[in-house]
Amino acid sequence: MSRWVDAARKWVARFTGGPAAVDGPQAGQPVTADGLSAVLAAEALMGTVPLQVGPSRQALAHAAGQALGGLRASAHVDGPDLLAAHDRLAWASGRSLPLVVQSTLGAAQGHASATGTGHGGWHAVAGAGCFQLIARDVQEAVDLTVVARAVAEAALVPGLVGMDREQTAMAIQTVRLPPPALIDAVIGRADDEIACVTDAQRQLFGQRRRRVPAWFDLARPALLGGTQGTEAYGLGAAARRPLIMEPLDDILATAMAEVSARTGRPLAPISSFMLDKADLVLVAQGSLAQILVAVVDHLRRTEKLRVGVVALTTLRPFPLAALRRALAGKRHVVVLERCDTPLAADGPLAAELRAALASGARLQSVVCGLGGLPIRAADVALLCRSAAQIERDRLYLGMDFVPAVSRYPRRQAALDALRRDHAELVGLGLRAGTDKPLDVRPSGSVTVQIVRPAGLLGLPAALAQTLQAAGVVQVRARPADEWLDNAVPRIDRLSFGPLDLLDSGDELPAELAVLCPPFAEPGSRPLNNLSSAGAVLIMAPGDDQEVLALLPAGLRARLTQMGLPTWVVDPGDGLADSL
Repeated sequence: MSRWVDAARKWVARFTGGPAAVDGPQAGQPVTADGLSAVLAAEALMGTVPLQVGPSRQALAHAAGQALGGLRASAHVDGPDLLAAHDRLAWASGRSLPLVVQSTLGAAQGHASATGTGHGGWHAVAGAGCFQLIARDVQEAVDLTVVARAVAEAALVPGLVGMDREQTAMAIQTVRLPPPALIDAVIGRADDEIACVTDAQRQLFGQRRRRVPAWFDLARPALLGGTQGTEAYGLGAAARRPLIMEPLDDILATAMAEVSARTGRPLAPISSFMLDKADLVLVAQGSLAQILVAVVDHLRRTEKLRVGVVALTTLRPFPLAALRRALAGKRHVVVLERCDTPLAADGPLAAELRAALASGARLQSVVCGLGGLPIRAADVALLCRSAAQIERDRLYLGMDFVPAVSRYPRRQAALDALRRDHAELVGLGLRAGTDKPLDVRPSGSVTVQIVRPAGLLGLPAALAQTLQAAGVVQVRARPADEWLDNAVPRIDRLSFGPLDLLDSGDELPAELAVLCPPFAEPGSRPLNNLSSAGAVLIMAPGDDQEVLALLPAGLRARLTQMGLPTWVVDPGDGLADSL
């Protein structure tokens, strides 16, 4: 292992420039982890009882019982299951339980199931009475977990932390977990005595209270959640807004500011990028916002397009005042969302954004990434260039509903009939016509694509850990989805480079392809997007010519045609010599 790390350190030094600097006095030490593992580790460091993972209602009920007894509790609810958990979340909110619910945001079932990201469930629970924070990457998921815990226990309101499934929850990235000093200063212990921060709390508890109240206490029995008359119930429901919910804005701002000051990593309900003199503003949430920032930065530098980005971290409480300030004077706003609402005029985020826009401003609603549909930098760039000329106020990015040409005669006839009978579909989708990926990565970035058989897991994580140990500044790995047929090889992608390396979309140019046996050609496209200056590494024991002879004929021909440097490495020897 030491030979591998030493060689990797020399190799990556050409692209990075040394180890990552500590961002703040309590930033934490860098490790590599996927999003779900990172937030589980953060919860454990904060003294949370083991996080409840399982069927949504069961996990929430278990965690709610723990919180009622005064324990620091959390649960994980898969994104589609949020739909079934709405009433349980509202129940927890009504009983002022300081729960933190982690949610992996996946697509809800409809005409079929999907394994990719979707925000339908995330928006469906927006009225449950919980605050909602959505992360752009793994580091922000960890930081927002700390913020959510501080806010939930100060305000006595449950909170949700959302992560896009394959872009964050499953993605392996360089991350800093909260150190003990940060936890002690911001979170403390569940049984600490703290000052009450709202008038409602002071009327109920006095000036001070237990950080996590033990609502269910056998020594002090009380009726909890009994049936009430209509007038009493109505007054209680209406009073929650001014007495419990409205103070959330200040409590959230205070927690974000404190965590940000201690880590050096900025946190805010919204973040803006290059809004100065922007004629077009793109608005999004979650990992999608990072792709937009990477593309807009590229377009600003190369084409001088006047485009900016606003990223929402907070869905509830909705940051209306901050959005109004950010969008003041902007005449054209495009809202991109990972969900569709066919019977509504706008998507859920676009509908709320209309309240923040000045009179006469134009808003376009763009649906993208449904169920994990790839979001390509080239498609986003095309949207930025052409949005002002597109008359439609609703688009589907990355789709072409009725392509003009097909090489299959029967499909061509069907497409011609579709264009004739449903002219409204023409122009409803927007997709760049090039197969070459747009490279919006910062200078010094390197991408490796690992082509492997189904079931051979762990390679991206192992490589990410090696690079991090070698002093690389930022690592981002996205493992391939495992739901495909076992005969189809998977392609994992890992990028590393400078600190400002963001998610650059679902299709990236690659500098190195690593091929793992058994080698299967159908559907693998192992050399797609590989740079003409790239290289190929074949992980297999045996003589070079023997291993090359095992490759499918088409792959051998492609290697010969591209003339790429190719090495054969015995997995037992490690990668040190090749690196």
